[in-house]
Amino acid sequence: MKFTKTGSYTAPKIEYSKDKKNWVNYSFGTNVSMSVGDKCYWRGNNLYFSQGRDSSYIRFSCDGDVEANGNIMSLLDKNCSKNDVPNYCFDGLFTDCTGLLTAPLLPATTLGEWCYDGMFVGCEKLAKCPDLPSTIITFRCYNNMFYNAGIVQGPSILPATTLAKYCYSNMFFGCKKMTNVPVLPAINPVEGCYNCMFQGCESITESPYLSFTNIVNIN
Repeated sequence: MKFTKTGSYTAPKIEYSKDKKNWVNYSFGTNVSMSVGDKCYWRGNNLYFSQGRDSSYIRFSCDGDVEANGNIMSLLDKNCSKNDVPNYCFDGLFTDCTGLLTAPLLPATTLGEWCYDGMFVGCEKLAKCPDLPSTIITFRCYNNMFYNAGIVQGPSILPATTLAKYCYSNMFFGCKKMTNVPVLPAINPVEGCYNCMFQGCESITESPYLSFTNIVNIN
């Protein structure tokens, strides 16, 4: 498994360990060899992880199958005390990681713009969506998050009551196996907030319940 960095920005500093006792500074692009049943822990103290979109990003890849567990915020704060995700932070992090079986915890309640954009695109073996407790969301924060992923069980609720433009755009686009619709408690829509959110989710048989008190172009 490895992390790779694209772009000229300064890479975050992270460490890894196989026993949570002996920690090694990680050099981006370096393979960490693992055997079946091994565990690898990652941590760092960083203001951001990915810094931007398209030309500046970080990807995780692996040979074989991997179960991601624990708190993803350990990449920003070793003690996992941070509760907010900066703009673009985990944009595309697991894109096309076809061996990813489970997602890490995503406990942040305040999200920056584009922060989870495309995070699990093409993760065809990822069957369960992690809980998404964020109550403060921003422009395209969940954009394309599970695009063409293998999600069968989506989140039970997306609890934010105040929406942002295109916040959930394409979030579950192409998740053909997904069977449930999360509770969507917001009452005031904004432009593009649900744009193509469930397009291609052919296993969903129920319609989302929307409590809107006014209507805009939500797609």
